[in-house]
Amino acid sequence: MKTIEDLDVYKVAYSLVLKIYKSTEEFPKTELFGLRSQMTRAAVSVVSNLSEGGARITDGEKQHFYGIARGSVCELITQINISKDLSFIMEQNFTELLELAERVRMMLNKMIK
Repeated sequence: MKTIEDLDVYKVAYSLVLKIYKSTEEFPKTELFGLRSQMTRAAVSVVSNLSEGGARITDGEKQHFYGIARGSVCELITQINISKDLSFIMEQNFTELLELAERVRMMLNKMIK
């Protein structure tokens, strides 16, 4: 039997968390409790809610937590865009983060359907 951690969506989301943490290390100190904190919390929320949903018994409970994970990744996509527009992240890093986040969003959409 597969665990949630065996699923591709979890692996991609977990990779996204690590990349978000690394990408936000160089944010201005004034953003330590601002955008940086929001981004890392949103990224962690995605994998945390996947884990919690995977541990639930009923399909309704699972869908609830997968929906929260999808909301968190959509929030993160907005924050990635803001970070680029404020020149906190470089174009190459932006593209990589956005592609990963969009991939997670699409995978979650398929899980929820």
